[in-house]
Amino acid sequence: SNVQYSLSTQLNSSLFVAKCKHHSQTNASNYMYKSVPFKPSLINWAVDFLKLPAVPTAITSFNGRIYAFTEDKTIKIEPNTFYIEDIFDGAGCLGPDAVYVSDYGMAYCDNYNIYYTDGTTPRAIGDPILTSDAGIGYLDLLNTASYSPKMAFDSRTKSLVLFLTGETGAALTMQKAWAYNIARGIWNLWEYDASKFAKGTLVGKKGEILVALND
Repeated sequence: SNVQYSLSTQLNSSLFVAKCKHHSQTNASNYMYKSVPFKPSLINWAVDFLKLPAVPTAITSFNGRIYAFTEDKTIKIEPNTFYIEDIFDGAGCLGPDAVYVSDYGMAYCDNYNIYYTDGTTPRAIGDPILTSDAGIGYLDLLNTASYSPKMAFDSRTKSLVLFLTGETGAALTMQKAWAYNIARGIWNLWEYDASKFAKGTLVGKKGEILVALND
């Protein structure tokens, strides 16, 4: 198929790719392609494509739908007939690391807030922690120029965890992460060694968060 892509996700035995390059398009960065079922390396680019309203920052599959994100939009896509089912303005995503899907819902964040959805309209959940007099609020700590936030999920406490800071120095005593308990709807601040920062996360065998540090 000769389609080059930067973002991908799978659903219903098909591979969905976005932020693409292809010889058939002068600029295919805002196109999404769908592979032939059970053949992820085979894409009929002339038929199975969808033009998005903007260049996506991340894509994922959730609750039987494909979700594509831009800097300020959430785009809900029906995967079988491959059309845009809905667009939610004002809720974007910073990148592939800033969105996480669990059995309890999907969470993601942009430059303005943190969002959560169970498949219906996304709602902002970050309002209580956006800013702080102590300088530890979400917007206070967010600095995408130096660190890309990492979204994770702790299944033991049913908490979404957002790792934020990536700087080191005398002024920073501990790295920060904000954890949102889904059942209680409350935020808790987590801290860890300031000399190291989270470069990647994944779920362990017991549902714990495994974090790859800079060393």
